Amino acid sequence: MIDVLDVFLDLVNINSPSKSEHDVSQYCAKYLEQLGFHVVWDSADSPAGSNVGNLIATLPATDDSKLPLLFAAHLDTVEPTPNLIVQIQG
Repeated sequence: MIDVLDVFLDLVNINSPSKSEHDVSQYCAKYLEQLGFHVVWDSADSPAGSNVGNLIATLPATDDSKLPLLFAAHLDTVEPTPNLIVQIQG
């Protein structure tokens, strides 16, 4: 079972300002691979001046459905977060 709080805490503790998303991309790739996804990165890093390309994860369909499903998300944070302190209340 996925512990959403543990994953969230892992992610927020990875400093990932714009154009420096390599570490969080690696975390997400490892996590997705454990769920059975095939992961690759495109070559958008160089033109964008980033340290990693876009992470693309695919999972084969488990039925005869012909409808693709797409999720898109940012891996960067708004501000650098090297000394972030997470507070859990309630």
